[in-house]
Amino acid sequence: MPREEGNRRDIEVTLAAREAVGPPSLLMADANYGYRGQYDKAMHLMDATKAARLLWMEEIFPETPEMYTKFRSDLKASGNPCKVAFGEHMHAVDAIDPYLRPNRLVDYVQYDIRANGFVDNVTVARKCAAVGALADNHNWASQMGYIMSLHMARALGNYGIAECDRSTCEVLKVDTPDPIRGAVPAPSKAGLGISIDEDVYRLKNAPTEIVIG
Repeated sequence: MPREEGNRRDIEVTLAAREAVGPPSLLMADANYGYRGQYDKAMHLMDATKAARLLWMEEIFPETPEMYTKFRSDLKASGNPCKVAFGEHMHAVDAIDPYLRPNRLVDYVQYDIRANGFVDNVTVARKCAAVGALADNHNWASQMGYIMSLHMARALGNYGIAECDRSTCEVLKVDTPDPIRGAVPAPSKAGLGISIDEDVYRLKNAPTEIVIG
């Protein structure tokens, strides 16, 4: 959409989403860096959607410590309690450091669970815990990533919200129930609670598999 029209639509959609889900539900927004180079417009968006009571605004513009220092300061000055979320494009465990110290500039750190794995995610989560930030794994288009995030949530004391886009993989047999009132019970099987549907694998995957020996 043309920029001005798109900015107006962002406001309309955010307010409409709040009306649709009702007051008790948590509502988050992801701008996908859409306000790159538009700081004044970004603050206009935040002011115009204050009534939606967003839990967080994700990636409103690309991360720099200078921009997010100003952003957090301006949010506070305007009385907007919306939190800040980002981190899905970070792939080194020290990339988050300038946003945690000397001042914490982020509330939810969305380190990617599949790209970065368990060990690095735990390292980042511990850094977050030391300054009062929450770990909140990014996951997109992966049932495996969703399950990994759920296990991270149980292992960490400062985990936020697991990201689930309802992706499925037909070759996986998954012992993970659907969410019930926003919570997911732990699987009863060992490990991640995942096994392979051998029939589906032989039919659809085996003919094109590549064996690395």
